[in-house]
Amino acid sequence: MKNWVSATIKRLFSLRPLEGILRWVISYTGTDNFLIHLVPTNDMYPGGKLREVTIDGLTYKLDLASFNNWSIYWRITAELRPKNFLYDLVKEDDIIIDVGAHIGEVSMNMARKATRGKIYAIEGFPPTYERLVGHITANSFENIIPIQTGVGESVYHAEFSVNERNAGSNTIARSGGKSKTGIEINMLDNILEPYELNKIDLIKIDIEGFEVNALKGARGVISSFKPRLFVEMSDHTLRKQGTSAAELYHTIKKLGYTSVIDIRTSSPLNENSTFDNMHTDILAAF
Repeated sequence: MKNWVSATIKRLFSLRPLEGILRWVISYTGTDNFLIHLVPTNDMYPGGKLREVTIDGLTYKLDLASFNNWSIYWRITAELRPKNFLYDLVKEDDIIIDVGAHIGEVSMNMARKATRGKIYAIEGFPPTYERLVGHITANSFENIIPIQTGVGESVYHAEFSVNERNAGSNTIARSGGKSKTGIEINMLDNILEPYELNKIDLIKIDIEGFEVNALKGARGVISSFKPRLFVEMSDHTLRKQGTSAAELYHTIKKLGYTSVIDIRTSSPLNENSTFDNMHTDILAAF
């Protein structure tokens, strides 16, 4: 009975007038209060419908049935702190590679700071890439270069496993999967070659367990430019792709990085760190 009442109240707040009031109140009070329990969950919204909204001065078209889009809309996510940490790293003239740009939230926020630099926003999943380009255009960003390709350690054709309720967790399919879409995989070294870059300041990678593969295909640019790395480290999603958080750490160290920091704890990682079940974002530097 209690669950039914809670769900009913949440559904009421999915109605536009009440939803607008709740978002307005939360925007002023923050998410650390009881109001957060009134927010309708993403599965209470109809799928496939895009809602045009402005958040922090940026225009988005969001599918609130998709968890990733929903979390942008409601600003209810554990990723806010690491994202803000990332944005604070960005300097005015930085050249940044965003591997796994999704619909462009992170790329656009970095581009607002790198006003004399460039963001190379890489997204492989075709429908998501189209929305990325749409957001870049709608917000008139001239310093974001969208690139449509998957990123890995070699060149091949793969299948993309699609999560209808969380587009942010779409990933390269190893086997099984209900819904799949073809995608071309390429090495970051190859992808960036035509742009004739003379520096890379930062590479951000968040590609649902494929981070190790992406780094192995980026040996050339990492050796040449020694960029800082901002990488999602999720042991769970990495193991789905046949690797692990420990392997990701060792891969980064083999590339020559001397400092690897767990952003959520602000602590350095080392050989003795507990990588099993770790879920964090890391910053690596030479």
